[in-house]
Amino acid sequence: MAKKTYLRTGHKEKIVRQLLDRKFNPLTEANNKAVADVARSILHAQLTTEEWALIGTLPPYWVPRISKVRLHDEDAGYKTSYDEVDIGGSEAVPALLMGKTLGAAEAGPELWARYRELQREEAELKAQRNQLSREATALINSFRTIEEACEKWPEAAPVIIEVAGQPMPTTLPALTTLNAALDLPPEAGS
Repeated sequence: MAKKTYLRTGHKEKIVRQLLDRKFNPLTEANNKAVADVARSILHAQLTTEEWALIGTLPPYWVPRISKVRLHDEDAGYKTSYDEVDIGGSEAVPALLMGKTLGAAEAGPELWARYRELQREEAELKAQRNQLSREATALINSFRTIEEACEKWPEAAPVIIEVAGQPMPTTLPALTTLNAALDLPPEAGS
């Protein structure tokens, strides 16, 4: 009778994470790049040449904070909504730009519409990832052994074998330290 290799909880979590990363990392990276491009376009429409040159010195992954601002004045009977850009959020931001706030009107409605669309896409990607995470976790938790998982989910077998073949730590360093502090004998076989 062949020896069965049991799937440990750590392996199961890592399998699910790797499967999700393979699907969603490229999508998330593309969305993040698009958001950065739109945010920089919004800035470009509103900054002076000198300020824009400073933006070019920032790391390529830097994205300004864009926030939704709502003004409500019930007495006057109006509700206004607009977006604004707050330049900051990084030590790399030059002092000339730090805290500069830009209004929505100067950038044009099409850029803001694209930015909002990208935010919706990002939220949808997160929701899809969470849903698939729940489904994949439920499925992988239904398997007890590597062999059973590979037999019943052959499409994921390469990831299962890759991850389950990696040893999971059996003794936590903190446990070893605690044992020593309590004058407990070292583990058998150490």
